[in-house]
Amino acid sequence: MTNQGLKIIIGGDVVPTKSNETYLMNGQAVSVFNGVKNTLTSADIAIVNLECPLTNHDVSIKKEGPCLKANPKSIDGLLDAGINVFSLANNHIMDFGAKGLEETLELIAGKQAFSVGAGMNSAKAREILYIQKKGYKVALISSAEHEFSIAQEDQAGANPFDPYDTLEDIRKSKVEADLTIVLYHGGIEHYRYPSPSVQKLCRKMVEQGADVVVCQHSHCIGAYEKYESGHIIYGQGNLLFDVSNHPMWQDGMLLEISLENKNTNIEFIPIVKKDSVIDLADDKDKVNILKNFAERNNQIVSKDFVKNEWGAFCESRRYHYLYIFLGFGRFLRRLDRRLNHLFSNMLLNNERLVVLYNFINCEAHLDVQRTFLEQSYQGSSKEHKVSP
Repeated sequence: MTNQGLKIIIGGDVVPTKSNETYLMNGQAVSVFNGVKNTLTSADIAIVNLECPLTNHDVSIKKEGPCLKANPKSIDGLLDAGINVFSLANNHIMDFGAKGLEETLELIAGKQAFSVGAGMNSAKAREILYIQKKGYKVALISSAEHEFSIAQEDQAGANPFDPYDTLEDIRKSKVEADLTIVLYHGGIEHYRYPSPSVQKLCRKMVEQGADVVVCQHSHCIGAYEKYESGHIIYGQGNLLFDVSNHPMWQDGMLLEISLENKNTNIEFIPIVKKDSVIDLADDKDKVNILKNFAERNNQIVSKDFVKNEWGAFCESRRYHYLYIFLGFGRFLRRLDRRLNHLFSNMLLNNERLVVLYNFINCEAHLDVQRTFLEQSYQGSSKEHKVSP
């Protein structure tokens, strides 16, 4: 018996915001997603990265960056849009602690939808999601880089990417499923190319059995490569995240995966943000988005290009990180820039640079630093009540 074709849509980061939350709470997806809704509802499986808890809990964790959440009722609009799978492995899912995550998990399950990539302990967070539909078995693995949301053996959170565990999960899923999709929440925001290490990692995941690897978190459309028998997408931009006017936040891309008789086909569907509404790109925008996308796809074939582009990007961020290492406040940063980085270069002399480089580059030294900083963070971390 020949299986019917299976259609999967993967969208990027989703955070209901004040500009659209009321529509979503009332289940009015068309008021937010316009033509994108028809694309999502046409899929057998529609997956997004839900980058915030859906909770009424008002006590946030201590972390760098903003703490995000949305009204639990907004799930009605997301479901009405056709979304039925929520990936939760990201750097914001624990912004309102274990209570916020627990409410989110219970909410999704209560709506007969699926979640993957987070749980009330590391074992639950790591669980592979298997979905059987139209005679196919699809495996979903969702993991995130280590920020402020990672699950522990006895602590709720997101599934951490682990070079041993995650690759083992991919090998395991390959035996059981017809299609293995890996969602990797990592990389640098607003960077359209893979770093050499991210490209190496994603290729290794394909070598271990992943059919499709999707990198999220960058908030911009990146690049794509067909590697061996797998497909790798290095950034697809946001689906619904209306908090920034940054140019890279104004467009994104849906990934459409078609599976028929074990033949996998990939298509890209450009979308645009207009005010607070998401819609399919018109002909002009579509041509422009796909043209730039194709150029980047061709560029990352070159190992030298990937290395050089990454080097240039890191050089542009040099003093951002050095000022943090050196503890410079706003005044010292401004003064140092005016004096052509006199203070930072003086404090970070060659001897200190060698020591710092060794501490960051050596696995043993890095392990020590990570452990005592984690201990210090856990000791000082307390939840903070957020004003309504």
